[in-house]
Amino acid sequence: MRSNSSQYRVKGWLGPGVALMQRLRMSVKLATMAFMLGSPLVVVRYFQMSTLFGDYATARDEVLGAQAVHLVGEALTDVQHLRAEAVLTGKPEFDKSRALTLQDLQAHISAVDAWFAQHPELEWSKNWSTRRAGLQGLQTAVADCTGAPEGAAGRVKFVQARQVDHVFPIIHLVGAMNIALAR
Repeated sequence: MRSNSSQYRVKGWLGPGVALMQRLRMSVKLATMAFMLGSPLVVVRYFQMSTLFGDYATARDEVLGAQAVHLVGEALTDVQHLRAEAVLTGKPEFDKSRALTLQDLQAHISAVDAWFAQHPELEWSKNWSTRRAGLQGLQTAVADCTGAPEGAAGRVKFVQARQVDHVFPIIHLVGAMNIALAR
């Protein structure tokens, strides 16, 4: 006895598909349909997971960059404090605050060094090592001005000029970090 489905003859573009399905066993038909329905899901899942992993890597890099920007920003704040305190050279009541600021700057420079040592994959560490040498030279120059008489205005202006020269590259470093974070 013939099945009812074999009585239907379909002409046109569906004809080959119907003829093939009439000849196949049910288990092959179900496996084929499962493959046809499941393969797009597998492809979409692959692309979704790659997007999620990419977003995770971006978020991780942003967190690292924000930490670096924060640490470099603290060192930059100390340099700005030193600029303000350099104006007050020769006043003994401000020499103590300048010494504390120098200690804070050294602590922040050490913190940035330690952070970059923990994250060698970041390319900013090369640029930071150059800036660090300038900041350490700046610390020495400011320490030399500590206790100078009030009439040593030329020396103070020279130290301030050096501070500004070292502040701008650090600002550019922080700006580069922020640009890299925006990508």
